[in-house]
Amino acid sequence: MKMHVVIRSLLLVAISALAFDASADPILPYQQPIARQLTNDIAAGTGDQNTYNKALNAYHKTSKTLSSDINILKSLNDLLASEPNYPALLSEAAFAYQNDFEVRSAVLAEQLRPAPLSSTRTSAEKQLGKLNAALSNAAIATTTSARIADLKSAAAKIPTTSNTVQSALRVKIGLSSMTARIGNLSFKSTKGFVTGGTNFDSTVGTAIGEFTPSNGVLTVSAIDNGNIVRGIQLHVEGIGTNTPATYPLGVAQNSAFYDATDVAQRREYHFRVDPSITNVTVTNATVTIDYIGFNYLLGRFAFVGTNMVPSSAKDTNTLVTVSRGQFQLNFTSPPGSTNAP
Repeated sequence: MKMHVVIRSLLLVAISALAFDASADPILPYQQPIARQLTNDIAAGTGDQNTYNKALNAYHKTSKTLSSDINILKSLNDLLASEPNYPALLSEAAFAYQNDFEVRSAVLAEQLRPAPLSSTRTSAEKQLGKLNAALSNAAIATTTSARIADLKSAAAKIPTTSNTVQSALRVKIGLSSMTARIGNLSFKSTKGFVTGGTNFDSTVGTAIGEFTPSNGVLTVSAIDNGNIVRGIQLHVEGIGTNTPATYPLGVAQNSAFYDATDVAQRREYHFRVDPSITNVTVTNATVTIDYIGFNYLLGRFAFVGTNMVPSSAKDTNTLVTVSRGQFQLNFTSPPGSTNAP
């Protein structure tokens, strides 16, 4: 819960930072030390006065967006990168924006966490991925100029990502569903092909969705129908109320299965999670519960499974990689309900 408090505090900081007077100067304060140094150097009459005056004029340009802030920083870097006393100030400002943008990305990810599964949520996740990629590039940049270029890319993505996240939170709650990647194949189960049982409180008489801190049990099964019928089953015990939380598969009573039935060939395949087997796609066999609400929960999963009963010694279907799994399991589905975390 401490992490949630920190994230929410950072959210307040991120929002309040946008309330600066946009009549002139950058909206965030990270370039102010550069402006103070320019003012001091101009007052002292030392150095390249023409360059310093150009830089101060660039600083005082009106900024109403994060992108405009970074454009101002780029102008200052272009003018002052080779001037004494300024490279360190420019670098510190770039790092400050980077840290700020990383907080904003974390806040957006936290905001998106309770959004029900939908195409809008998927779009928001993709946009967050692109934003984080730009920030990762900024983090490994070896020059201030390169870092500013990556920050410019990130700044342009933040408003769109934020808008998509808010849209995802307003999407009506859909039916229970599960998606995943089975090797290179997609797995999608919707429209009544998902079943599950949730027991978040062992006390007699309590209802689904009521739970105590540590004794929750989740079982969920999903079918993707077709010429080859495929199914996934997850069973996890010891689920607590804090989210997000990750639980190991293939440990104690926690299990995962992937089954495939080739109807035409009259052949069945049964794979069981093996936590000792990993690869570049699945580094750990886990289920993560991202959100437990009053009428649905959200989770993610991944595992590598082994064929429990190969059809023959020559059967090459010995392993299966189940990755990028997501599921939404509803307790109830009120008509027209929307998410209200």
